[in-house]
Amino acid sequence: MSSTPEIETLCRRAGRCVRKGDYSQALQLYRQAVALDESRFEIHEGMATASFLSDDYESAVTHFNRMTQLNPRQGKSLINLGAVYNRMGEYRKAIDVLRRGIPKEKSSGQGFYNLGLAYRRLEQSSMAISAYREAIRIDPEMAEAHLNLANVYADMKNYQQAIVHYKQALEVRPGFDRARRGLEHVQQALKQSKRSISPFGRLVNTETSGPRATLVVERQLTDEERLADRKAVHSLAHDIETAARDLVKMLQAEFGPSLLALNRCVAQPDESPSVITDAYEDFHTALNHCNELRRRLKRKILELRAHEELMNTPKLERAE
Repeated sequence: MSSTPEIETLCRRAGRCVRKGDYSQALQLYRQAVALDESRFEIHEGMATASFLSDDYESAVTHFNRMTQLNPRQGKSLINLGAVYNRMGEYRKAIDVLRRGIPKEKSSGQGFYNLGLAYRRLEQSSMAISAYREAIRIDPEMAEAHLNLANVYADMKNYQQAIVHYKQALEVRPGFDRARRGLEHVQQALKQSKRSISPFGRLVNTETSGPRATLVVERQLTDEERLADRKAVHSLAHDIETAARDLVKMLQAEFGPSLLALNRCVAQPDESPSVITDAYEDFHTALNHCNELRRRLKRKILELRAHEELMNTPKLERAE
């Protein structure tokens, strides 16, 4: 085994090459160090970093895995491995290693950020939102987390929340061009969606629309009936909006985090049964709350449909 000073000299030279962007030379120096002592954690860390920066992802995976073998207690290697798998498009693998790494590095905003990336690519929006929110909770100054959270909301056409987080990204980093472009896009989309909505619109009767439509008798409303109709529609629409907002808040604040916590417990084979039981009970409570709010929203929508049906039903003419 070579002396430590020789290995440290090679690693310092390799580190300077990495900072200069000369990754090829850095890797050559790290390989010389590995040949002298394959069991040194810092050598594999340097090789993994240089490999990742030079887009040699397979090599990066090899060395991050070796770091995990050399020091199983730390989770940084697994979190970095998750980032590599994201770059490779291996999102399920990324989620697997990140779930193993995050419990060991609970204060790592990057871990949850990488998890959010993987979930978004797999179109699991609620899980992505929970992960990005946790990354922001840990590191409120992470502009990329605000940006990507805004992007998820934009994908879901939740433009109001998207605007909030694009603006927060710009507050953290005023010159953040991607956040600026995203903000402009969703503001325009929001304006367009508002223009397409009539405040006194009617639900479409699919049975009487289209080429097969038959002539129906329209109910003529008096001024008093029209005013009462508008008040009823406005009240029901307000109730639906409130119910929908409560459901969305609950999904973000309770359901998503409880599901994420349960997933973390299941991914940890050495987790105690009591911890898993607590996580399951929290999730079950959140699920019941979710179903309750969903039923409330559904009832309000049905009430609106019933009102529309009533108002569209012609009055019978009284016989003379």
